[in-house]
Amino acid sequence: PIVQRQIVRAGRALGKPVIVATQMLQSMVDAPTPTRAEASDIASAVYLGADAVMLSAESAIGHHPEMAIAIMDRVIRAVEADPLYHAEMKAAAAVSEVAAPGAICRSAAEVAQLINCEAIIAYTQSGATGLKASRERPHVPILALSPRIEMARRLNLAWGITGVQAPENIGSFDDLVRQCPEIAANHGFQDASRPLALIAATPLGEDRLTNVLHVVSRDSASI
Repeated sequence: PIVQRQIVRAGRALGKPVIVATQMLQSMVDAPTPTRAEASDIASAVYLGADAVMLSAESAIGHHPEMAIAIMDRVIRAVEADPLYHAEMKAAAAVSEVAAPGAICRSAAEVAQLINCEAIIAYTQSGATGLKASRERPHVPILALSPRIEMARRLNLAWGITGVQAPENIGSFDDLVRQCPEIAANHGFQDASRPLALIAATPLGEDRLTNVLHVVSRDSASI
């Protein structure tokens, strides 16, 4: 348990996704319900800040695969609904590096909560912007846009991220701002009364670090 905690914290500090896969519901290979200890193991991994928890035998050769997945989902959702979860994640975030990209992504999480954004949109070439946003464990979902489909797919493993390929006609930051409301709506974020927090490295397409936090209203006018 001590080493697991150290690994999860180190991964989060570096912005690297961490998957905990430690026979979490092993008894459910045969039994229809988990033990209390197994449910606690899942909860502990989530409270530590893991990006994902994983089943193997339980869903591959177990007798109750659907029930095992449903129980894991219930435990994860219960933990993340606990107000203490975000408090602990915020306290642990003090290990983040002191640099502009990390500061911008942390600010995006705080701004999104303060002004009730519906989502954070992270435009990313290398995936770093999305991973840094995920590390902050914001109260709202993250929509990671990447021109590289393989990167968009990889980002789906990180906490809170829905990774999608960015439209090909985004050639500038102004294009990105204009298209944000439509892109968000196309992926389920359709509350026109709530703004979006946009983070990116500009100019787009260049090898730059995250350097912009922009709030976008849903009427296509930027704030």
